[in-house]
Amino acid sequence: MTWQLIFNNFNILVDPRYFADIGTIDELIELVDLPTTYLKQTEPSLCKINFHYPEFIEKRLGIRRGLVNPDTEVLTVSKPKETIEFFTKEFIPDVNARRVQNELLSVAVENKIPFILSTFEVSREVERELIKKYNISILKREPVQKLLMSFLQGFFNYYKFDMLYGVNGPDLAHAMSDPLHRKLHTLENKIRISALSREAKERARSFVHNRYIDILVTVERITFYKIQQQISDIEGGVLENKVPQFHGSVRYYLNYYLLLLWGYVDHMCLIINDLFQFGYDEESGKGRRSIGFKDIKEKKEYLGKLKAVDEEFYDFVVSNEFQEWLDILGQLRHRNAHKEMISPSPLLSPTDASEIEEAAIDAIIYKDHPPATGELAKNPAFVGSQKMMDRHNYRVSKMQKIFDHVAVIKGGVLDPVARIKIDMDNLIKLTELLLSTSTKSKLVSGT
Repeated sequence: MTWQLIFNNFNILVDPRYFADIGTIDELIELVDLPTTYLKQTEPSLCKINFHYPEFIEKRLGIRRGLVNPDTEVLTVSKPKETIEFFTKEFIPDVNARRVQNELLSVAVENKIPFILSTFEVSREVERELIKKYNISILKREPVQKLLMSFLQGFFNYYKFDMLYGVNGPDLAHAMSDPLHRKLHTLENKIRISALSREAKERARSFVHNRYIDILVTVERITFYKIQQQISDIEGGVLENKVPQFHGSVRYYLNYYLLLLWGYVDHMCLIINDLFQFGYDEESGKGRRSIGFKDIKEKKEYLGKLKAVDEEFYDFVVSNEFQEWLDILGQLRHRNAHKEMISPSPLLSPTDASEIEEAAIDAIIYKDHPPATGELAKNPAFVGSQKMMDRHNYRVSKMQKIFDHVAVIKGGVLDPVARIKIDMDNLIKLTELLLSTSTKSKLVSGT
């Protein structure tokens, strides 16, 4: 038996209709040509991107394919043996468009291609259903690019689609390509030549070049292992995997991410204290407790000073939406730091099939083979232990999966990995507000 430890082929099925819009040709060429050319120039090449193309649809629709580099390898796939009728008239009224979409899905399932590049708009409900039934994702260009970059990073290729080549570290790759980081770097340069204290300057440097970048890298690592899980499941023909591979890696980076993210908010509050000389001594207990965005009695004074500087920033952080997000983040981070690390396993719900008697389970799983053979079959303790494990695995396999990951918080449960998008939206908004507010500081040179 060969053990598949990790998957180094990223397979994408390209919808030929993408070529029909002349406005997207350059974007598609960039997506297909540039990363494949880049990988050919790396040594050693640890992974590969495979673009699959259904010529039979192209010919039927009369679409002309255009690629800049004739050496770019595009793998032709044949018409599926059987067409899955997943998309109905309700989803796609036009009969020809519906036919193409169902053919693309069928080709992807038949060839175990987890990602379809298409201009087709997929709702969250349909997205979840496609993963549940087929382990397939239909994505537009930008999400595909993000997945590709995360996949490449897992194999030490820090490629970015703005022509960033030859970088040998993830922190540098993000620093050179992230537009928000470039703005933060400009602010840090102004702080560095300002009249602020040495401690304040170091705080800004660490915030920009360490904390912010580490968050970006960590999110990309989580994405890499989520990609690996999807590829693993489609390769193994496993649907709604209750015990997904690479779970430990997702857990590891998720816990570090939560610590970094909570620290990002605290770190920013200290920088604001520095920029506007609010006068809080972060080294003292009282001063430390007074600094922060949480809308509670101890921090009312700090928030009031923030309001005096920038009312828009104040309104954002005291809004119900932000305070709820901060509360949830705090619960996750505090448990991680002080009680137990979060182990976000799938949330499973019992079903009738998972609750049957042990004798019925034994009749099913040992129909064609006994729990043990040879000398081991003569050992009652081993046979008993094997039966317990087999029954448990059977019950788990028949349960219904509610969330891919679950964390318990006050008042309910949530998926902390799925929430990363919400987290990053808040992080970006906070950072943009910091950049805007910093121009009002009289202590920062050049603002």
